[in-house]
Order: sequence, then structure tokens, then C-alpha cells
Amino acid sequence: MIINQFEELEKKIEQLVERQKSLETMNTELTNRIHQLEDELKIKVESEQKNAEQRTIMKSKIDQLLLKLNQCSET
Repeated sequence: MIINQFEELEKKIEQLVERQKSLETMNTELTNRIHQLEDELKIKVESEQKNAEQRTIMKSKIDQLLLKLNQCSET
């Protein structure tokens, strides 16, 4: 009877150890995925900032050209 209990306990412990290993592996994979997504997000944010800066520059240049056109048409 005691031997059976030890065998059951041993099986349960082995299952728990395997589950723990599986969870550690999953955790590592998820952590790596988080880092990958953070890197992708950083690149996209930087790209969006550059695009916003370019739009601002383009708008400024268009405004300057429109001002010059208006000045030319007034004279």
C-alpha cells in the first residue's frame, strides 16, 4: 500500500516536473516574441516619426510656394 502511494506520488511529481519544463519553454518563447514585437514596434514608431517630419517639411514648402505664387499674382 505504501509502495503504491509512493509510486503515485512519483508519477505526480514527474508530471509536475514535465509541466514545469513545458511552462518554462513556453515562457521563454513568449518572452522572445515580446522582444521581437517591441523591436518591430520601435522601428514602426521611428518610421512614423520620420514620416511626420517629412509631412511637416512638405507642408511648409507648399505653404512657401503658395505664398510666392500669391505674391507673384498680386504684382
